[in-house]
Amino acid sequence: MFVDEGVEARADQSSGYQTMLDRIAATAVDRVIVTDAARVAKTVVDFNEFVETLLDAGVALHILDIGLALGEQGTARADGTDSPDESAILQGLSIAADIEASVSTERTREGIHAAKASGKHVGRPPYGFDSENGRLVPNDDFNTALLVIERLRDGKSKRSTAKLAGVTRTTVQNIVDRSALYGEHVD
Repeated sequence: MFVDEGVEARADQSSGYQTMLDRIAATAVDRVIVTDAARVAKTVVDFNEFVETLLDAGVALHILDIGLALGEQGTARADGTDSPDESAILQGLSIAADIEASVSTERTREGIHAAKASGKHVGRPPYGFDSENGRLVPNDDFNTALLVIERLRDGKSKRSTAKLAGVTRTTVQNIVDRSALYGEHVD
């Protein structure tokens, strides 16, 4: 019996949960019984992966609070496939995991859109900038970026400019593509 008295599912590598997974991988566990599904997974996606891990290893799962039993001897058909009830449950878990992933993706998109709408920079900062609380702040490479812009305006080649600046030609092109951004930060 493994006991995990943490307040959160899969709290850390030393938890009873991790020990249980290690024993399952070593095929030393026949059945997992938990009082609450929230103890083995934080999300439907995690729960679905957990159930698949157990069933693939031939380990039965009982969740007491919802009365769920999967992978028990005698619940499989003669051909070794899941019983109709188990198949329906697993399909339901898969659908729920897909829905949760879609909702999470949509929330992420909404968060990015809201950050952009409020004027925050999203993503990796361009060459010559650091990001502080979503705002671009010039760093030590900023003057190099200004040098690149100036040399190209003077007709110098990207290759010679990249060599002089100690950056790649791709970086030079990225600086040129964002030259207006650099102009916004010149004192």
